Amino acid sequence: MSVCVCTTLCAHAAGLIPSSRDNAKGLAGVRLQNLLPRACVLYISATGAADPANLCYATRLGLWGPGGAFETRDAFMAAIASGGIAAMEIVARDLKALSLYAARALTFRGVGHAPLEHC
Repeated sequence: MSVCVCTTLCAHAAGLIPSSRDNAKGLAGVRLQNLLPRACVLYISATGAADPANLCYATRLGLWGPGGAFETRDAFMAAIASGGIAAMEIVARDLKALSLYAARALTFRGVGHAPLEHC
């Protein structure tokens, strides 16, 4: 039997940082992934990849650990945090290239505007 775990509101699970208020949610998400090592995991979030903490729960992306670019999650966090938003954009680009990440944006087609002058 195949098992697929779909997680929504992933931003709430981003709290694997001990000082975070969402730490329990993040840990529960990681424990579930560890309990089901052969399950497919789908991460769904409206929060873009703007902060490395937003990916801490996503252990199946292969960003750290055996075969990953970083030895540990902490190494990933430190390296990406030091690189700022540009580093997160590179992570997002690479995950998109591997079909591991999709980001959707709203279109502004058909949206009008009018200048507003302040006196």
